[in-house]
Amino acid sequence: MESAESLSCLICVFSYLINYSDGLTYIIPEELPRLKLIGNIAKDEDIRSLVSESDYNSLEFHFLNLDNPYLKHFSIDSSSSDLRIGEPLDWEVICEFSTTFSCPVTLDVAAQSKTGTFFKKISITIFLEDINDHSPIFDPPYFSFSISESEVQGKSIALNTAQDIDSANFSVQSYEVIPAEIPFRADFLQNSDGPSQLNLVLTDKLDREITDNYYFMLIARDGGTPSLNGTMMINVTIEDDNDNRPVFQQSVYQVRVKEDYPLNVTFLNVTATDLDIGRNAKISYHLNSQQSQAIKDTYDVDPETGEVFLKKHLEYVSNEAIKVKIDAVDNGERPLTSQTTIEVTVEDSENNAPVIKINLLSNSQTAEAREYASFGSVVAYVEVIDKDGDRNGRVSCEVESGPFGMQAVEDKEYKVIVFGPLDRETVDKHSVTIDCHDFGVPELTSSANFTVIIIDENDNAPKFTDDVYESSFLENNENGSTVVQVFARDADIGINSQVSYSLDVETSDLEVLESFSIDNKSGLITTNKVFDREERAKYEFIVYATDGGFPPLSSSATVSVTIEDVNDNQPQFKNLPYVYHIPESQLKETVLGKITAEDRDDGGNGYVSYSLVGNNSNLPFEVLPDGTLKTVDSFDREKIAHYDFQVLAIDNGIDIRRSNTANVTVFVTDINDNAPIISYPQDTNVVKYITYMMPADTQVMKIEATDADEGKNAELSYSIFKRNDTKMFRIGRNGEIYVARKLYETEVDSYFLEIVVSDNGTPVKRAWTKVTIDVLTKNVTAVGVRDPAIDKQNIIIAIIVVVVTVVIAAAILIIIWIVRRHDLQKRKFLGNRDVNHNGDNDSGFSSTGGRKSPEPIKPYKNGMVPSAPILPPMTIDRNDGKSKDVTFQDTVHVREKSMDSTMESNGESTVQLNRLASLRIHQAYIQNHNKPWTSQSELNDAGKECKKQEDLHSDLSADTATYDSGIGGSVSDTGDLRMSQLQLLVKQNGRRGKPPHKPSKPPRVIARGHSQSLDRPPERPPPLKHNPYRSKSPVQSPVHFSPPVSPSLYATSSPTPCSQNQASFFSTPSPTHFLDRQSPSKNVVQDLLMYKKFQNGLNLPNGRLTVDESVDTTHIDDGSSTSGSYYIDPTIEVEDWKNPPVSDIYV
Repeated sequence: MESAESLSCLICVFSYLINYSDGLTYIIPEELPRLKLIGNIAKDEDIRSLVSESDYNSLEFHFLNLDNPYLKHFSIDSSSSDLRIGEPLDWEVICEFSTTFSCPVTLDVAAQSKTGTFFKKISITIFLEDINDHSPIFDPPYFSFSISESEVQGKSIALNTAQDIDSANFSVQSYEVIPAEIPFRADFLQNSDGPSQLNLVLTDKLDREITDNYYFMLIARDGGTPSLNGTMMINVTIEDDNDNRPVFQQSVYQVRVKEDYPLNVTFLNVTATDLDIGRNAKISYHLNSQQSQAIKDTYDVDPETGEVFLKKHLEYVSNEAIKVKIDAVDNGERPLTSQTTIEVTVEDSENNAPVIKINLLSNSQTAEAREYASFGSVVAYVEVIDKDGDRNGRVSCEVESGPFGMQAVEDKEYKVIVFGPLDRETVDKHSVTIDCHDFGVPELTSSANFTVIIIDENDNAPKFTDDVYESSFLENNENGSTVVQVFARDADIGINSQVSYSLDVETSDLEVLESFSIDNKSGLITTNKVFDREERAKYEFIVYATDGGFPPLSSSATVSVTIEDVNDNQPQFKNLPYVYHIPESQLKETVLGKITAEDRDDGGNGYVSYSLVGNNSNLPFEVLPDGTLKTVDSFDREKIAHYDFQVLAIDNGIDIRRSNTANVTVFVTDINDNAPIISYPQDTNVVKYITYMMPADTQVMKIEATDADEGKNAELSYSIFKRNDTKMFRIGRNGEIYVARKLYETEVDSYFLEIVVSDNGTPVKRAWTKVTIDVLTKNVTAVGVRDPAIDKQNIIIAIIVVVVTVVIAAAILIIIWIVRRHDLQKRKFLGNRDVNHNGDNDSGFSSTGGRKSPEPIKPYKNGMVPSAPILPPMTIDRNDGKSKDVTFQDTVHVREKSMDSTMESNGESTVQLNRLASLRIHQAYIQNHNKPWTSQSELNDAGKECKKQEDLHSDLSADTATYDSGIGGSVSDTGDLRMSQLQLLVKQNGRRGKPPHKPSKPPRVIARGHSQSLDRPPERPPPLKHNPYRSKSPVQSPVHFSPPVSPSLYATSSPTPCSQNQASFFSTPSPTHFLDRQSPSKNVVQDLLMYKKFQNGLNLPNGRLTVDESVDTTHIDDGSSTSGSYYIDPTIEVEDWKNPPVSDIYV
């Protein structure tokens, strides 16, 4: 049923979500407080993405449809768009006819820009969810009905169900009858398509005479958590069934009646009672029909009061009693009858008996007396009439028995008074018989009878059925579970018997009051929390039962609650970690200690037993169930030095057993149970050969020994036990045998030493060995006893040497193969490249193998030329301040004497000029680093002004040199292509600022030897697709010296007329030309390789500058060539080195 309602609710919610998917949807519970935030409309609708920032900041939000009845429940902040609760929403009012858990409330909100035209209508659907805020209610809360005591078990009485105006999930789910001991139960049937049915079913046989009324509580619980309850008080009156016969107070009545007893005057009152009630207890009296007609004619009985009187005068016959049978018949549908016998003895008498008249002082047929009536209170007034005279007319009256007596008022007038304590709870009504007699002879007696009803007073406090109520339940209970029901009875009646229950607030501690609650009507004690026995296992408190009288009376009982244990705690080990030490000589069955764990549970749940974890058949320990750890085997530390294992602690829970494990470590301590073992020499036939010329303190051999023990037990000492030498040898602390002194040729002989090796244990253990030392005259190798261990060691060393040799050889072969392959790739890439210096001249590279010179190199469109091969290193040796040697390895030697001197060469000067040009370019790169960009116009003007002067400073401009580069051809300075690569490295990416606009036609740089009239530059080589030296990333950072050159050792040249304009030979090309070479650079790798060789060529061995690089000569676009001489100026200061002037470089 519940699942079906939940499914229908879910379907409805989804349908609403689909219908309102174009707007905003919120889900809130009912009864939210005022100003509670529901949501931010602007954020939730993502309006920021729909409008500009200015419009968004000026948005205002207002409700539309102001006649919407639900607007009073909401409020909106016009600027922030916060939607909040106005008046609290009540689901039971708004969703009165909803059959689902939630119902929608729709609102329309307008978002309007105050500065723009933006306007948006936002539909908002708020699903109001029900909460369990109403308890079930019975209408009416009191139900009373009657049932016959003869009703059969299973009888069903329909009851009105409790009403809960919450949603179906929180509606009434179950009913319970309290107390549970009564013979009724509640049957609840929920119908999915109709109203629910609630029936009260009779579960046991009824007996009105034992219990004539049941007053109990019917509890309705809803589906909330925690559930809310509604109660209905049910009063069941057990209707009487005529199952009891009337019973006479006496089975035989004996009475003496004078023969002159008046007619129609009661001479005896028979009384019968019936345990039934109502009509079944209404008794009528009749003469038994099975009697003689004479008795029927003489005697009669009042059918209602049982008063027996005479219809006919008696006649004295004899003293024999006449038996008159009276029947008592009840008024049931099937009347029941009982019988009594009156034995009437007729007395002969001529006087008259007294006549008694009783006034009950009330309007009823019974007298009344309050339970608190004091002694002497009047109950009735009695008047006695006896018309006889003299003594026959004097009378005396008395009450037969009971708490009443008679007190004379006047002659023959009496009052019936309270003569003893009255207790309605003991006897609620009294039958008072008054006997009066005269003083005649014989005395004549009369009797009269009336009933006194005792009126209740609140003189009884409620009395609990038990002085102590004991109850127990399992811990981890559900909140609201039943603990015990106390019950007290009040012997009073009416309001004086209405009992209410409460806990003792004064003597109970706060925890008790917070943990338990009691229903003041039913006395049902329930829990207010979930209990944990480990925190507190027992509670005792006092409950009071108070009646409704005035003043109210109360009594108390003690409630003892025991929280029963649930196995919810695992054993916890104490004294962790468990580490034990035991000597290896310890005997079996030795107790190492006791492992203890504590379980906070009780009984079997808290009883912990111990065992080893896993299969430990080989473990020399056992753990007894009480946690005692003891040994079951001996130990040998040399085999196993310590043991690690786990011990399981498990409780003895019934439903579930909880366990824990602890790690245990047992260290086996060493004892000196192992003697030293001499590993060398193992044979006493070992002979060592030495010559007498061996110097003193030379080691002859070493005794090697080990001890399996540890610590001091393994510390060994060596000594010579026996010997036949004259202290020629001694033994060291580690077993080394040394020559103790100088030996002489006369001592050439064979000597033996008995060595004892002792450990440091207690007791000391020793081992012995014997060695023989032969002292020879010559250093000859004699064949002695060989040690197999040494032979094995020698074999292993030989194998290792062979393996290492093979590995090294293989590595060398692989390196050679890689180098040759690298060289072949380089040759393949660079072997066919050449530079055409003269247009018609095809000198280029020449092959020693007779190859043809390659075709002339074609210029590229951008004016660049292919790069030349790397030239051999150059060394500059500085001898003094005036001259230095410039040595080209194996090729050129230059002597530079001074600033103005000309360079002398023992070969062509082209290689020298290439080196000098390369050095100048590098120095210029350093000078121009981090300088502002030079505009194109400044470069062009500087080039024109100095055009005619550029070549005048070179004394070697016409010199050429040929050098074998080692790559299969020759290089001429007229075909030098290095300028292109060096220009790439001197590019202005290190300068500050932004470069000037790139010209439409980059300036040309050509190698010397080309015709000035040549219009097209040399062709650029193809891209290095297969070049193994190709860089994977372009060079972005400027180049630095590594290692750096000393600031005092840098090259400078004579000033030129162009020095002031900073127009060196490399400054004429536009920076945009360098940018063209830089991005993208198709020959970056080769440029880097060449510059790297130049960089590596600058070093400072022993503080001397060595330049190892080729310096090339270049041509500027106007056709003039640049070259020049330089010298190393030792007078330049450090600060000048940091910012060298451009004028120091000239060509």
